[in-house]
Amino acid sequence: MASARDDGGVDIDLSTAHMGDPGKLSPEATAYVVWVRPLGGDGVGAAENVGAFKPNPELKGHLTFKTKHPEVEVFVTIEPSGDATQPTGRVVLRGEVTAVKGASASPAAAVAAPSPTAAEAAGGAPPEAAGGAAPAAPAPEPAPSSPAPPAQ
Repeated sequence: MASARDDGGVDIDLSTAHMGDPGKLSPEATAYVVWVRPLGGDGVGAAENVGAFKPNPELKGHLTFKTKHPEVEVFVTIEPSGDATQPTGRVVLRGEVTAVKGASASPAAAVAAPSPTAAEAAGGAPPEAAGGAAPAAPAPEPAPSSPAPPAQ
């Protein structure tokens, strides 16, 4: 859920599911860190750590935070510390908050669910087990090139 503020910023309420222990994804990871980066302009902007969370025994996580930017990329990484100053760990969630209008609105694009591999590796269930989308089928292998000429 995202709510526009009078000052042009946005309040974001991030809830996650199927998020296991981050240490199962990387031995040094102790927390999931939530980052925002402003959208628009040249696309280059420093990521800002807006908080960290650890999932509860039901594999759910939650973080409420504010950003001064009206539209942001939101992403979650696994990090050795919740007070990381820049993202260094693997990105496990990514999405955008755009076109938030009014006192309470849903983001135009919600933060994505964790990839099945990341969720399963961290002790969670794959998204389709909870009614989420099933992972895409693997891409077919390319057709073989023409056979090699016979040996002489």
